[in-house]
Amino acid sequence: MNDEKRLFTLLFPSESSPEEQDLYYRNEDKTVSLADETLHFPAGASLSFDCYFNAFDYAVYRDNTAIDSLEYVLTAQGDLIFKVFLSRSDDEKKSETILLGETSLSSETPSEIRIPIDLASLEEKGYLYLSVSAGSGGTLFGGYLQATNEPLRDVKIGIAITTFKRESFVKKNVAALIRDLPKDTFTVFVTDNGNTLSSEDVAGAYLIPNKNLGGSGGFTRGIMEIEKCEDITHVLLTDDDISFESEIFLRTAALLRYCVDPEHTIIGASMIFLDTPYLQHEFGSRWTGRYVLSQNNKLDLRDPHSLLQNASASTAEYTAWWFNCFPISLPKRIGLPFPFFIKIDDVEYCMRANCKILLLNGIGVWHESFENKYSAVLEYYAKRNELILNALYHPKRAFLSAIKIICRAIAKQLIFQRYFALDLVYKAFDDFLAGAENFAQINPEQLHAALRPLGEKYLTREALEAEGFDCKQPFYTPKSFDSFGGKLTQVLTLNGYLLPAEKGYRVINMITDEQPKYFYRARRVVQYNPITEKGIVTEQKRGMLFRAGFRLIGYFFKMLFKHHRASKSYREHFAEIVSEEAWKKRLDIKE
Repeated sequence: MNDEKRLFTLLFPSESSPEEQDLYYRNEDKTVSLADETLHFPAGASLSFDCYFNAFDYAVYRDNTAIDSLEYVLTAQGDLIFKVFLSRSDDEKKSETILLGETSLSSETPSEIRIPIDLASLEEKGYLYLSVSAGSGGTLFGGYLQATNEPLRDVKIGIAITTFKRESFVKKNVAALIRDLPKDTFTVFVTDNGNTLSSEDVAGAYLIPNKNLGGSGGFTRGIMEIEKCEDITHVLLTDDDISFESEIFLRTAALLRYCVDPEHTIIGASMIFLDTPYLQHEFGSRWTGRYVLSQNNKLDLRDPHSLLQNASASTAEYTAWWFNCFPISLPKRIGLPFPFFIKIDDVEYCMRANCKILLLNGIGVWHESFENKYSAVLEYYAKRNELILNALYHPKRAFLSAIKIICRAIAKQLIFQRYFALDLVYKAFDDFLAGAENFAQINPEQLHAALRPLGEKYLTREALEAEGFDCKQPFYTPKSFDSFGGKLTQVLTLNGYLLPAEKGYRVINMITDEQPKYFYRARRVVQYNPITEKGIVTEQKRGMLFRAGFRLIGYFFKMLFKHHRASKSYREHFAEIVSEEAWKKRLDIKE
């Protein structure tokens, strides 16, 4: 066995997390048991691996690597039958399953079984999977898929993790990476923006104390430190608070060993909701000019059709930094990340890189839903950085996009009664219109400290109840506006602003209920987060509707006179802003 040829090891679920079993295999009759990472088959039992972590997206390897043929290599004993299937969609989007190979085993001792596959002959897009059925019974100890030809290159990956006062998350993840990944292929770097970790906390990794310049500054510092290592070929950026199977890092390295164009290839990962561990949030995304559009959002990964949708997806425009692997040569070729602090930095860097982005079933991470982390301060960073992004990459339509962005942003805050966020949106536009030279002079730490007081003021459940709000009552259920007449009523009444407000208050789940219908004719709303048991109380203020409207007209004229010049300045100063010299100055690196 040559580990350098191994592409894909079969994964079994954690025995302590049976609710996630359908991401690994289908044990329909529940007779196959898992113990000590071994599957035990009683007589007549069967099991199928057509699941997210064990579906093999053959088209990614066929189209982007030098691999011509594969083989499943399995270790088992007993009386078992192994079959390899291909699943794909036909022209009418109906799924089709084809048997590619079959072999049987009858052995009282552990034996190796091989099932060859001609990769070059597989057409269209889809995935391969293995099924196992028992005659009189048997045991599957494990298995993997490997290439039959030698790798094109050695791969060494520097994993860059950025953290800010999330000690428990980063300790757990670093420990898993150091334990599970081969040291001759992976080196872990932890950029500590909060300066709260010691070397012992992340034993086996390189700890980099850093100024708090947000995710942009943390990941950039990680890239710069990795660049000093002569033998590293790739950088892999990853968040500190994800959960993962360590196998996804091994699959990434294996794919890069055979990749035919490694200098222009980025490998990303899908994001799966941590609190709904089978629901996909994103399989790559694209920037529309006004917002990020997630690809294959809300797919149930337990459904085989969802796996076909992933396998058939077109190439994304960007993939997020919760898991993003690119060649070490990329920063030298295109520069370092833009100093956005947080938000949009990964979008910009992928758009600038203009690489082919590879995403596939079986490489994904669990991450907390972003709605769980609502903060009005993010409105500032999102809007300012979106404006800069359009100035850089869509200059011809940047002005029109800016008008749409501010209208949408103001309308959102008015609908959700988050009037405190309006000043953050206005400041985002003011700071963008001040131009690139002003942007370059901003002290990000001081700016962030100044923004925080402008955000929401959370109250604990006890404090809310002390003020007379019952957070234990069922969340408010709104009336349906799905009909044409209902939607027209929402529009004509400005979501109820022009109608008398209903008496009393409503309690809504601010994590999932960010929809206009929950605020229709609402006088007061307790926007409550049941996870943190904190919330904010908002109240309809009709005067804000008209005040915001007049102020919006003022910003239209301000952008009419200032937008073109500001937009041009970001393009003119771009190379200087993302240069190594500029980043060393920001990070106070003395060399």
